[in-house]
Amino acid sequence: MQRPRFVWISACVALAGVDAPAQEIPLQVLDSTPRQVLVRFEQSIDPAAVGQVFGASWPASWSVSAGVGRVDVSAETHGLARAAGEGLGFAPVPGSFAPIAIEIDLATLEATSEPTSGSLAGGQFFLGFATRALDTRATAGFIGPNVGALLCSSQQQIDDACPSIPFLCGLTCTLVTGAPYDPLTGTLHLVGSESKQSCDGAQCQGPIEVFATTGDLLLVEVAVGVPAASAPLRIGLALWVATLGAIALRRARA
Repeated sequence: MQRPRFVWISACVALAGVDAPAQEIPLQVLDSTPRQVLVRFEQSIDPAAVGQVFGASWPASWSVSAGVGRVDVSAETHGLARAAGEGLGFAPVPGSFAPIAIEIDLATLEATSEPTSGSLAGGQFFLGFATRALDTRATAGFIGPNVGALLCSSQQQIDDACPSIPFLCGLTCTLVTGAPYDPLTGTLHLVGSESKQSCDGAQCQGPIEVFATTGDLLLVEVAVGVPAASAPLRIGLALWVATLGAIALRRARA
């Protein structure tokens, strides 16, 4: 008759040791409390693939003023995130990165970002960029396939340029439209362009204007469940409940 008591006590202690888990939820933009949030960047190779595969979470801050919410990513974090996105062993050039600042109109949920810039280096390779102000209400295009997301505004632009720039002949201008912040999913799509320059040793190309691929974002924050009691208190509660259970078992056998 000892086994039921042992099972009861073990179950109570185990149950008391479970903390309320934390989980990521879409950024709650109606909460004006200044706090830390997380930003994820779209990782798909295709610039037209919006909201498909988001990468790692990067720390940012959230604040609200005069009906406008603001997401700020530090210059250091921007550099690390951009290096991770480019891959190929790139690292931020010290002191070259500017922060990322995104403002969301809380009445319409449309958003804009401020211009930013930075430089990456890896071995003999160098990449510098200057991202223009991006906007969820904008439309921009990229030339494809496989020409590095060169910026375009229409298919007619490509067709007209074909006679003088032969490599453009037969290529397509794919237009991409921005999207406001979605509070149900946390997604936000800012559209625009950036200027890029790349070097392989002494051989450099650019700057050239390309479709900006860093405006497709997921904004989340960590929501913690009901706070759990401290460890000593949890154990005390578990033993108290177990004692009551043991008394009940003895009375049941009597």
